[in-house]
Amino acid sequence: MAIPKPIFGGKIDGKGIQDYCKLDKHIVDVQDRIEFVKDVLNVVDENGKEFTNDRFLIDIWDTGICKSELGMSDFLWSQTNVASVLEMLGSYILYADEEKNLRKQTQYKIYYDEHEFDKAIKKDEELVNNRSREVYNNNNGKNLKILIPHDNYKLAPKEKITNVDLYRYPVIKQYHDFCEYLKVLRDNDDIRKEMNEKKNTNITEKRLRKLIGFLNVDMIDVKIHYHPHLKPKHLLKDDGYPSWEEFDEFDVEHMKALLQVHRDMELVDFQNDVTCLVYDLNNALKKLKLTDSQRNILNLWQSCMTQKEIGDVIGKSHQYVSKVLNNIVLKIINVYMKDYEDWYYLNIAKGTYKTCSTCGEVKLISEFTKNSREHDIYKPECKECRNKRRLKSQ
Repeated sequence: MAIPKPIFGGKIDGKGIQDYCKLDKHIVDVQDRIEFVKDVLNVVDENGKEFTNDRFLIDIWDTGICKSELGMSDFLWSQTNVASVLEMLGSYILYADEEKNLRKQTQYKIYYDEHEFDKAIKKDEELVNNRSREVYNNNNGKNLKILIPHDNYKLAPKEKITNVDLYRYPVIKQYHDFCEYLKVLRDNDDIRKEMNEKKNTNITEKRLRKLIGFLNVDMIDVKIHYHPHLKPKHLLKDDGYPSWEEFDEFDVEHMKALLQVHRDMELVDFQNDVTCLVYDLNNALKKLKLTDSQRNILNLWQSCMTQKEIGDVIGKSHQYVSKVLNNIVLKIINVYMKDYEDWYYLNIAKGTYKTCSTCGEVKLISEFTKNSREHDIYKPECKECRNKRRLKSQ
């Protein structure tokens, strides 16, 4: 079958070929799709025989648009847009089950670590090599793996002014106060108009926005001047993944450094070692009981202030700040020790437990004090409850 032109762009009975391209992808059942295509093609049933009653399709065939004699300059029917649309409708029906299964079974696995991503890809390749491709497609071929690369940490970070900077640098604080004043003028037409009348000026909102932008740039420059970045010129090649195997949760200096590491914990990525460490640290901090003074020093330290700067803010010496920080870290380590102890006696060795007579909690025997007279017998009240009772009695 041949046709004079491969593209039919006209309309018959008010319909064009584009009217047959509107498919409903929300239909997933095969039979429902067949009925949908019948409606599109205006298929009718007479005496058990189905045929199209669509004027557009009838005229395409019956008015000589298609011809049976094939010439050298003619196009094949399969090359026409009408044939392509009919093929699309057929594929719409044939692939219904496959699309349905794909929607149900496709699983997405997101990797942030390139090493773990490569391991997963190699594992899939081994499955293809060791088993038939058909078995692989039926079992593992519908797991989509996505690698989201990390930001380039070797680039200079984008600077911004924080509350800590306002504490550290008085000059930036003056810039900040002046910017806030200009923002009031920018957002209040009445105040701006009154000032222009008094001082015979013409300060517009556009000028104020431009000036505030310049001041923000100046603040960043001042911060970089006082606290410049190290920008190495010749970086050695590495794999980009530091090893955290040497990190010790029971080392005071290690824990003090971890307290100043920040991670977005709204979406926790347990494939990242640092994120796991910060996650455990946050859980430990929730169990701490700190005074207002200790909590204030901890917050300032987590804001990456030095001990001297914290001392200047609270009016204490840096030796005092160091002592308080060490006490806080020791409390954190104590929480780690208790968690590790619970894990050890639940998973590795069988521990001895006892129920506290006051709080009613089942705790390890190490949480109870031995009787001074009979060392094999422990007091019924746990150490925590005893300490609480002593504090109330004071």
